Amino acid sequence: MEHEALIDQLIIELPITRDEAADILSNVGWDISQAKDAYMSLYGITPTKQDPPPPPVETPRPTFKSKKVVEKEKEKEKEKEEEFKYVLAETNDKFTERRNLAQTRGRWLVVYVSQTTIKDFDPFKPEGYIRDYMNTRFVGFVTSLEEPDGKWVTNAYQIRDLPIYLFIDPVTTEKVDLTKAGNQKDLSRFMRSFLIKNSKYGLPIDMIVERMEMEEFEMEEDEEEVVKPSAPKNLPPPADPGKITTQMIQTPDGKKCRIEIGENEYINTLYEKVSLLVSLNTDQFRLDLVLPPQQISDKTKTIKDYNLRNSLIKVVKL
Repeated sequence: MEHEALIDQLIIELPITRDEAADILSNVGWDISQAKDAYMSLYGITPTKQDPPPPPVETPRPTFKSKKVVEKEKEKEKEKEEEFKYVLAETNDKFTERRNLAQTRGRWLVVYVSQTTIKDFDPFKPEGYIRDYMNTRFVGFVTSLEEPDGKWVTNAYQIRDLPIYLFIDPVTTEKVDLTKAGNQKDLSRFMRSFLIKNSKYGLPIDMIVERMEMEEFEMEEDEEEVVKPSAPKNLPPPADPGKITTQMIQTPDGKKCRIEIGENEYINTLYEKVSLLVSLNTDQFRLDLVLPPQQISDKTKTIKDYNLRNSLIKVVKL
């Protein structure tokens, strides 16, 4: 009976038949340990020790910054800002003067930096495509690597590819954007896109007028059917456009659009703006003030002379 128990134990632990177990046990004197060794030796199996289980993998716990750590980081950022402002104070008066002007007027500062100084070159001259932008939304500054301001700007903002236009926050001195716009047309498009994305300074963009301006930009200069507005001669643009007013223009088809214009600008300028909206020459229509009823006909007068402030103006085709 004892032998039967040993046979049962061996066939449980080894993959053998009952007869094979009895045969192995009888040859080793019914010793269960020797029977296992004999089986391993018979079938060429070398006993191996079981590898220890791998150590448990520790899952990193999320780290949370304490209030003190956050405050220290804020202090470091503030120190960097103060250090940058200190460096800024070491620049020449020209850059600081334009920056202060932009800050006072609530406009963006745009800096043009070139390799060499070009005499009498001003890419920000308030005329043509960028007139409205420079009169109401930006303050420009022109410099080059031949000037101390230009060297400082390129070093402070790490600029190497020139010429370049830098758009700077006049309060924080942060570089918000840059472009290599090649001409006023490209620059005006970039300025429009910049203002749509960054409305912190300057007057808001009127999207209706912008769409119409975009259509005008797409017209080729050599196109024969382009209508150019007529204008009185000897009317240079005012040095200061004055306080910006918004005029509601009612076109001949009944649509209404807003136009922004300085109170010191001439009525002729208003006619030019309207001509772009209605695709007519300035001598093909007149402007009538709805209330009080009045014709706006003297193009040598200013917006202020006609007391036009948030007025409704009707376009009458001639």
